[in-house]
Amino acid sequence: AVTGPERVGAGNEVEFQLTLSNTGDAAVTGVQIEVRSDAFEPIDRPTIDELKPGQTEKLTLRAVPVKSGRQICTFAAVSPEGIECVSSTTVEVVPPRMTLSTSGPDLVKLMEGFSLAIEVDNVGEFPIRNAKATLSAPEGIELEREELDLGDIEPGGTVKGEVMVRAVAEGVWTVKVAVRCDGGGKAEGEVTVRAAAPKLALSLSRKLIPLKVSEKAILTVTVSNDGDAPAEGVSVSVDSPPEGLQISPMSLKLGDIEPGGSAQGDMEITPLSPGRYDLKLKAGCAQGVEAEVELTVVSVSRPEIRVAVTDDPDPGLAGGEVVYRVKVSNVGTEEARSVELTASFPPQLAIKDVKSSKGEVSVSEGKAVVRIGSIKPGEEVNLTFKVDALEPGDLIVRFAIKAAPPIGTISAEEMTSIIGSEGGR
Repeated sequence: AVTGPERVGAGNEVEFQLTLSNTGDAAVTGVQIEVRSDAFEPIDRPTIDELKPGQTEKLTLRAVPVKSGRQICTFAAVSPEGIECVSSTTVEVVPPRMTLSTSGPDLVKLMEGFSLAIEVDNVGEFPIRNAKATLSAPEGIELEREELDLGDIEPGGTVKGEVMVRAVAEGVWTVKVAVRCDGGGKAEGEVTVRAAAPKLALSLSRKLIPLKVSEKAILTVTVSNDGDAPAEGVSVSVDSPPEGLQISPMSLKLGDIEPGGSAQGDMEITPLSPGRYDLKLKAGCAQGVEAEVELTVVSVSRPEIRVAVTDDPDPGLAGGEVVYRVKVSNVGTEEARSVELTASFPPQLAIKDVKSSKGEVSVSEGKAVVRIGSIKPGEEVNLTFKVDALEPGDLIVRFAIKAAPPIGTISAEEMTSIIGSEGGR
């Protein structure tokens, strides 16, 4: 005979009382109790070692109902000799009843974690056993974990949990949540979030910069955020900077940029050797968003001659001495070759003495030629021309410098006023 509850909750342990009697004339040994119903899973399987004639044994069998509805649970007592006794009882198995609530932010930042809240209520009359939430998400969402154990929930009770989530791509994403429990209980829900991302645009004050070697240029870099979320920790850097080009700073920190905003910074570029340099500048932020732009720097190296002339005194007196000082310098980045200076004096000035810190000097009537030769970058050559002023007037002295290509000929002149003995010129 079998007795048990008439109404139970699916997934909840239930006890059945079994009474087994031996009405025969011989003892029965090794009796096993079997549950012959797929609606119940036995927890234990009691046995009777020996049941003598006329003996009655009472047993308790524990089982878990796994199917809902009106179920017939059949038990069989079976001996090794094939003796069998079958009895049944009818049980109303009530399914679990639960509701699921999910919540999360409507708008999140890209790559920033947020909490997805899960709340399960037991609205049934029996406990819910072993509730577990399973989460699934599209590629744009990373889940801290895909399962969350919620445990048991008493009637009228609530269990809460949360899972950390991170949006790794811009877009609108839906996270699905399904809660299952013993006895076939099920509840489903979902949370939809929009992941907003910054959108960077990188621009330069100029994309082609021509420079001489060692000449400095200032490049203004502008980064704008055309996205829907702040760009955090924005920086601009040069991707694989080439040798021969000095850039300062190599990485430009611009801070945070709000949506619709922009930020600027300057980089100083100095070529150390001639050539063409094709660069790629990249802007990035903490959310992993990037923008890039190309820059070309063309550097040339050449000699460059500068001439400075002074006269002393000016005005001078007829019959007196006038000194012309000439400084020839190479402000370029390559050596100037075959440099020659020719000074041409008017008849009113007589050459008296010519000196040069470098080169050979030759003097003829009204003309002095100095064969300087080569002038290295940064080098200066100083020349002094002493002349006697013979007659008054506004007198012009002309200086011509010739050098090997690419220089060619450079001219300079100096006017000196000479005053006569009676104050005229």
